[in-house]
Amino acid sequence: DGHVEVARLLLDSGAQVNMPADSFESPLTLAACGGHVELAALLIERGANLEEVNDEGYTPLMEAAREGHEEMVALLLAQ
Repeated sequence: DGHVEVARLLLDSGAQVNMPADSFESPLTLAACGGHVELAALLIERGANLEEVNDEGYTPLMEAAREGHEEMVALLLAQ
C-alpha cells in the first residue's frame, strides 16, 4: 500500500518531499520502483521532483518502466 497515511503525516509535519533515503533514492523513486501509485501521487502533489536521477542515472519514470509498473508510468507521464 506504500504507507500513504504515514507519508501524509510526515509531510504535514514538515518532512522534505525530496529527501533521499539511505539508499540515495528519492521517496518518489522508491514509490515508482515499488509501484505505489497512490503514494507517488501524494508525493507529486507535494512537489516531488519528477526529473531527479538516482545514482544509476535513472528518473522515477525510468525506474517504473524498468520494473514494469504500467499504472505508475501512466501517472508519471501525465505530469
